[in-house]
Amino acid sequence: MVEINILSGLFTKFPQQLLKPFHFVLILKRLTMKQKLLFAPVLMLLFMHVLVRAQIPESEKSALLDLYHATKGASWTTPWDIKSSVDTWYGIEINEGHVTGIVLYENNLEGKIPTSVKELKNLHILDLALNKLEGEIPEELTELNKIEAVKLEMNLLDGKLPFELGNMSNLKTLTLFDNQIEGDIPRSIGAAKNLEILDLSSNSLTGNLPTSIERLSKLTNLDISNNRLGVR
Repeated sequence: MVEINILSGLFTKFPQQLLKPFHFVLILKRLTMKQKLLFAPVLMLLFMHVLVRAQIPESEKSALLDLYHATKGASWTTPWDIKSSVDTWYGIEINEGHVTGIVLYENNLEGKIPTSVKELKNLHILDLALNKLEGEIPEELTELNKIEAVKLEMNLLDGKLPFELGNMSNLKTLTLFDNQIEGDIPRSIGAAKNLEILDLSSNSLTGNLPTSIERLSKLTNLDISNNRLGVR
């Protein structure tokens, strides 16, 4: 009973959904030899489960490396050790063997978002705000139909908005304020039926606000101020 309570306490400190391979080193250090032998089968099964869960498809790892190299990863505030396991990389969230989150805001990313971002098909959140990203937002980003939040505000992005924004049917948050984006707001935005927050303020957008925005019934926050809307 004592041994069971000890193991239970360790897994409470390191919940299964947060466990990573290196946590097992910490767990093993806390167990006596007798306890290690007693719990060996359980620990082995759990270790294999976590190890498999931490592995991702090669296409997804390649896309992450593209992002790292394209944005001068070695100069990031918190860079990745690309020789270590992906699940240890700062700002990367992995669930059920797939990358589901990239949260690298205010991390000194400098460069362009690579088109290979389309390989991250299970991505739910992309937060690269408060960096020095430049160039256009790649059209390939709109192929991520599971994504729920895209936060690219306060960068140096320019060019036009992706034409097929509406393809991101699960998108709830799109914040692109304080960039240098120009051109029209695409009519396809009206197809992003789950959109709740849309902030395109402080850019150089022109043209008219598309009437398709009226179809965004879940929209609670819309900010298009400090643009050149109505101007051709």
